[in-house]
Amino acid sequence: MQFESQPGVPLKVTSLEDSRQGIEVVAVSHSKTEEAEPRRIERATVFVPDGKVKHFLKRFESYSKPARKKKGERRHEDMIDPISTLRLATLRCLWTDTSETYPEENETIWWEVWLRRQDGNELERLMEFAAAQEIVVAARRLMFDDRIVTLVRSTPAQLAASIDVLNDVAEVRKAKETATVFVDMGPEDQGEWALELRERISPPSADAPAVCILDTGVTSGHPLLEASLDSADCHTCEPAWGTHDHHGHGTEMAGLALFGDLVPVLASAERVVLRHRLESVKILPPDGQPENPPDLYGAVTAEAASRAEIQAPERRRT
Repeated sequence: MQFESQPGVPLKVTSLEDSRQGIEVVAVSHSKTEEAEPRRIERATVFVPDGKVKHFLKRFESYSKPARKKKGERRHEDMIDPISTLRLATLRCLWTDTSETYPEENETIWWEVWLRRQDGNELERLMEFAAAQEIVVAARRLMFDDRIVTLVRSTPAQLAASIDVLNDVAEVRKAKETATVFVDMGPEDQGEWALELRERISPPSADAPAVCILDTGVTSGHPLLEASLDSADCHTCEPAWGTHDHHGHGTEMAGLALFGDLVPVLASAERVVLRHRLESVKILPPDGQPENPPDLYGAVTAEAASRAEIQAPERRRT
């Protein structure tokens, strides 16, 4: 159930709980009225176990009686006076992030789901529900004395489809995306995410400026790089080395130079409009080839820059 306060009047949140009945305040949020001088409205979402709604009904009945009360009788004014509206909680009522970040009904996001520990089967119910709905639950979770925190990827409509799961949920937030979710995926899942991102990329123009990577070479056929790195812009200081990436480091640096942090890019559904290109010059020898002598480091670096400039002398580059 969700209790909403009168504008400018705080709820007495503690009065809405009764631990003996299993009645618990699970989330508190607030907003402002649209007035010249905005007033604060508080909302408290309260979990009420099956068969315990009468706890509140008795209080409302007592409150509704005439103002004159018998000695020792409670009318629960401190709890009820501030209340403006009362409604059954929905998934949105359990949302404790900023209201503008709540997803559209059919928008898929990663949710940070806080489960209330009750009978020890909360996670099992969530996993069974997720399997039936074909939604993703992250493999890792945080375990606290009274809460289990996990990540779920779904739409609001999917997540709100189970009454049993909603009864277990204390609060939900938008998951703060970290690289762990993507790093822990298997190669097949990572590939699917990369291909999905590739479909959202608008490649840079032919005359766009370039970032020139002086490293171990770059894998130009990588699905996230191929539209921004022409084979003619892949060079090497020694023909025997080849232009391919023999180590992986150069390709990783190329991705960083092109996209920055990939986590928000992957997590978003928006188009990615690229405004710069890539160039690559391999300056480090692969295994089995002699190392560059330290006294030639400067000369090798200068040669690498020259190779890129000779290929495209008018191009702006970093």
